[in-house]
Amino acid sequence: MVGGLRGREVYLRAVLPEEYQDLYLRETSGAHAAGGGLEGTTPPLDEWVRQSAARSLARFVIVGAGDHRRLGLVSLFNADLANGHAHVALTSFDATRPSPLVMMGCGLLIEHAFSCWPFHKLYLDVAGHNLERLRLGRGGPFEVEGTLRDHHYLEGRRWDHQIVAVFREGWAPYWRRHAAAIVGEPAVALVNGRR
Repeated sequence: MVGGLRGREVYLRAVLPEEYQDLYLRETSGAHAAGGGLEGTTPPLDEWVRQSAARSLARFVIVGAGDHRRLGLVSLFNADLANGHAHVALTSFDATRPSPLVMMGCGLLIEHAFSCWPFHKLYLDVAGHNLERLRLGRGGPFEVEGTLRDHHYLEGRRWDHQIVAVFREGWAPYWRRHAAAIVGEPAVALVNGRR
């Protein structure tokens, strides 16, 4: 099922209504409050649900395939179909233990986005302390397009904010090389909308 929402170790599923309050608390408190698109505001829960739905083209909980534990949230939002780009947001539910499984969930969403819509590229906004997880410059598909210096303040220090892009053409060969490990099947990657 290449291009689907199920991998060997993780799968993506829709956000359930009973999860909204938990996700709202995660997004409006702690490190996510300043960088989660809310700019530090805390709208009422029902307004947050409406705003999230209006901005999101796709929003999934990343779930471990073995234990069915919720690992994170991945979203495709602020889609600009006329110009061929959208944004991806990724949140790990356990920020103390970085997990490659959360990045696999992000990979499933990126492949889903390129399989379903004619995007030229997808953007990720990444705080400097998370940049290493994207494997920039080591055969990964992600490229830094811009840097906002000293943009985030976390744990007593300032961090840069990178605007990172993944292009359809760069994603296709990456997916060919790594999809079997992620989804457990030989990969057939998309190139310009065709398998």
